Amino acid sequence: MGNVRNIETGDVQIMSAGKGVKHSEFNGDQKELVKFLQIWIIPQEMNLTPGYDQKSYLHLDRHNKFVTIVSPDVSDSDAVHIHQDAYFNIVDLDEGNTIPYTVHSERNGIYLFVLEGKVQVADEILSRRDAIGIYELDNIEIKAEYNAKLLLIEVPMF
Repeated sequence: MGNVRNIETGDVQIMSAGKGVKHSEFNGDQKELVKFLQIWIIPQEMNLTPGYDQKSYLHLDRHNKFVTIVSPDVSDSDAVHIHQDAYFNIVDLDEGNTIPYTVHSERNGIYLFVLEGKVQVADEILSRRDAIGIYELDNIEIKAEYNAKLLLIEVPMF
């Protein structure tokens, strides 16, 4: 497709391989280690036209509120588009604060990943780099035990 891009801190890059793409990645910095998440989501339909998008989310106010960064809603210009009923949300949650999240569909479940900090959710304590899958619930509450940066992914369960 001819895309050559650097991924910086706070960036989200989305790729739809569709009928197939050639892809490679490498760390171009000889001094700093790279830390990133590579997440694969099965699309709603197969053999789509290959697609690519990348946006930076460092500028968004996500202080004690969820910000949607990946969405199936093409009219949501702040999010990158995905071909699945899936939503990726980020939040920076202050110690002691609680934040609710309601799923978009009863078919969906939640995967919560703690990027930094410590939280309590579903009677569990999660620390940096911990994760939990939650399903068959309409909503959850997350409480920050310490300042936390979270990635919440909502995806279909079947």
